[in-house]
Amino acid sequence: MTTPSRSAVADELLRRFAAALRSSQLYSKGHPLITRNLGALVSAVESLHGQEPSTVIGIVGERIIVDDAPSKADGLSGLVRRLKQIGIERITIDRGVTSDELQTLVDAVCALEPRA
Repeated sequence: MTTPSRSAVADELLRRFAAALRSSQLYSKGHPLITRNLGALVSAVESLHGQEPSTVIGIVGERIIVDDAPSKADGLSGLVRRLKQIGIERITIDRGVTSDELQTLVDAVCALEPRA
């Protein structure tokens, strides 16, 4: 069995983050889909933190970057647009982050109003 590359794991993190945001926007708190997507996000974060102590997600123009590498994942334009609308240019996630802290991040990104 081969170990996925760091870029593949980073792309998975972005897909899981986008899915967690979508489900939190569409469903009421406590819905099983929100719980499942948060669990998948936690797993993706843990996979990256097995390789590095922290992960930085950044927006550069219309591209999303994880650590120093541009993402090759498709379908992330909505995530990029949302983060830009609310003024987020960078998110740092350190090793040891809890599920509750990631839920708070997702809730905050969903709740913040777009900037003028």
